[in-house]
Amino acid sequence: MLRKPLALAAAVTDLALQAPSAHAAPALAGTFPSTGTLSGQPGRLTAGPDGNVWFTISGSPDKQLGKITPDGTVTEFELTGDPGLIGLTAGPDANLWATDIGNVIKIPPADPTTATAFTDNNILSTSEITVGPDGNLWAGSNGGVVKIPPGNPGGLHDTFFPGLFAGTALGLTAGGDGNIWVANNTFDPNTSTIVRVSTGGVVQGTPTPAGNTLQQSELAAGVGQVVFTEPIGGGVPERVGRVDFAGNVQFTDMPGGVGDPVGIVFGNDGAYWIANFGADAVRRMTPAGDVTSPITFAASSGPRQITKGPNDTLWVSLEQAKKIAKITGVSAPPPPTGGGGGGGTPDKTPPTISRLKLSATKFRLGSQLATFSRKRTPVGTTINFSVSEQSTTTFTFARKAKGFKSGNRCVAHRPKGKRAKRCSRFVNAKPNLRFATSAGAHTLEFEGRLNRRHKLKPGRYRLSVRSTDAAGNKSKPRIASFTLLKK
Repeated sequence: MLRKPLALAAAVTDLALQAPSAHAAPALAGTFPSTGTLSGQPGRLTAGPDGNVWFTISGSPDKQLGKITPDGTVTEFELTGDPGLIGLTAGPDANLWATDIGNVIKIPPADPTTATAFTDNNILSTSEITVGPDGNLWAGSNGGVVKIPPGNPGGLHDTFFPGLFAGTALGLTAGGDGNIWVANNTFDPNTSTIVRVSTGGVVQGTPTPAGNTLQQSELAAGVGQVVFTEPIGGGVPERVGRVDFAGNVQFTDMPGGVGDPVGIVFGNDGAYWIANFGADAVRRMTPAGDVTSPITFAASSGPRQITKGPNDTLWVSLEQAKKIAKITGVSAPPPPTGGGGGGGTPDKTPPTISRLKLSATKFRLGSQLATFSRKRTPVGTTINFSVSEQSTTTFTFARKAKGFKSGNRCVAHRPKGKRAKRCSRFVNAKPNLRFATSAGAHTLEFEGRLNRRHKLKPGRYRLSVRSTDAAGNKSKPRIASFTLLKK
């Protein structure tokens, strides 16, 4: 059921990294459910922290949320209160988060029927919801954006930044430049813009293409640029726009200037994949703007939204067909072989961690779980660091312990029959903390708790921070030390 708000600290998920699949050409692997249809129209999708893909449902008499497993098994859920789910994302706390007009909703993947609705009357548009580079949730509204702390959401704790633009936020994403990017739709093809907003709620720029523009819809963050779809013609072709971080805008027309491009995602192959509702196709566009149409569907399928799933898959909502499509093989190509043949080069550049610093190297255990935030706490420490690209960042905590020398090793117990010297060793605490982190600076508040059941014992620790990008490249670890005091 949908329960009333509880002020809960943000939980942390220890996600297993997916091993990359063998390279294969992208292909349509099926539409689901394999027999029959969904009870309503599928909407926005997201890869959940449980390894499944989740999607909103509209037009159903009693279902609002759906789950599809990697093998295509579909389950639909009814949420008490029948919320009209709009945006949907996987949060930094192992929960799903959705928006409804006037509400943000926390959905536990293990039991979605126990979702909790938090009132926020500033959430007024049909915007997406996303995780920002600061670890907070961000949703769009009329004329502005809303920052939502996942550990303490709701109207009194959320921050509304009004008056940032004249229209309504539709697409919304965290860019690789540390800002929130918003597709501002004024429903006037001459004044709709893309707006870049800092995590402090300050507009950093509004890239506006010269001449007649269209109505922006959805956004995807790539490497060094953000791409947006423009599905509605205003005397110009239906197209996709690319904006670099300097604000320069370039356009690519859809084939024939039609296709109704809406949902868009940046794939593991380093290209953008675009759901073309009017063309019953998913098109692929390189960062330079070259377009192909590798995936087509039956007539009147209506592909509207798209997301990445595990193991180099894409998942597409077929709105008119009332199904979910699975696309496989969206992976980086293998390196070229032979004498000078063509082909792409896979990403082999690892991310880098820099400026790792703890605000306090001696602190007491607190009650809160780790959460990204800008506020300071009276207990615990803040872990400040920067990462060069979108990646998964792992925090490993190793406690210093006494041991005995055994050859070149330091072991827990004295070797039998030997006089062994004392030594110091480090024992990893479990579980590790793992977060999805965008490019840029981050601040993680840490009070010594790894999850709701596990906490660090008092002692001296070595912290190792390491990031892994979508291609599996690992950064060099950055090390810091601290002491956890007794309460």
